[in-house]
Amino acid sequence: MENKIIIEKFKIPEAGYEILDRILTDKDKQLIIRLPAEQCISPQKLAEFLIEWKLAKDHAEAEMLIRLYFHRGILNKGEDGVSYCLGSFYGRLDIFATEEIKAYDLLPRECKERLDAWYFKAYTDSLGETKNKRPTQDEVLPLWDVLSFIDGRDDTPYLALCDCRRLIQNCGQPTETCITYRTAPNSFVKRGQARAITKEEAKEIVRMADKKGLIHTINPGGICNCCTDCCYLFRGARYRNSLGIWPKVSYCVKIDLEKCIGCGKCRKRCRFKVFSTEGDLCIQNADRCQGCGLCVTGCPGGALMLEKRNEDGDCG
Repeated sequence: MENKIIIEKFKIPEAGYEILDRILTDKDKQLIIRLPAEQCISPQKLAEFLIEWKLAKDHAEAEMLIRLYFHRGILNKGEDGVSYCLGSFYGRLDIFATEEIKAYDLLPRECKERLDAWYFKAYTDSLGETKNKRPTQDEVLPLWDVLSFIDGRDDTPYLALCDCRRLIQNCGQPTETCITYRTAPNSFVKRGQARAITKEEAKEIVRMADKKGLIHTINPGGICNCCTDCCYLFRGARYRNSLGIWPKVSYCVKIDLEKCIGCGKCRKRCRFKVFSTEGDLCIQNADRCQGCGLCVTGCPGGALMLEKRNEDGDCG
């Protein structure tokens, strides 16, 4: 009976049933059972409740417990940024995968795939059904533009783990690659799961990601360095058949064949099958180009460049 209440109140999907005891402690469960759903409570009142419910012996322990609940995603902050309300499995899973790494990595592969399938559907459902409009402000940019983006920000960058790659683990790419500027009440920054870095450190992370062949995307909240095997942005774009529309693309690759040395590195670094796969190198599918610039930064002969797309978004 208690598990049924927990499943309903914490919005746990069927894919999460098998990890319920791994993702929630006994104290987590007791809080979820007792805390009113869809209602925010002041820190003082919540502390009193924790003592009354015998989850804490005094106010000092209650305050420590509240901070821990919030850090782990069991509690969320209310719109006022002060009060607390019940979190959900969606947010808790994100934190479990990125913060409690050893525990998450012990899950069987099949379990991770089920969790990822549910999470991906929840993500794509949140984008809405209209597929010819951009549901978010994400934009693909080459390395040099992202470095300028970092230089142009006055706020502090923070470094967090890539939750996409942590959740499904389809590739061996680095995970400490997400640069965030988000400091909203329920952000990773406020939960203590992202660390402040300097502009130079942020730029070095982006340079490392570029060398690894990760695609740089920006939005007002930060910078992602994406693969196409794990990252929800590009998986979501394929699912919605919106590549070229969303995420936003501003550039298109051009080639100077006189400078081409035929090394084939551009073919290996391109994730969108822009170049011919056999015979002499040529741009076979220009409309597939996402303007990420990975081919340009990987070209030893300087034969590739990016040009701005025209007003219609097409390659010139």
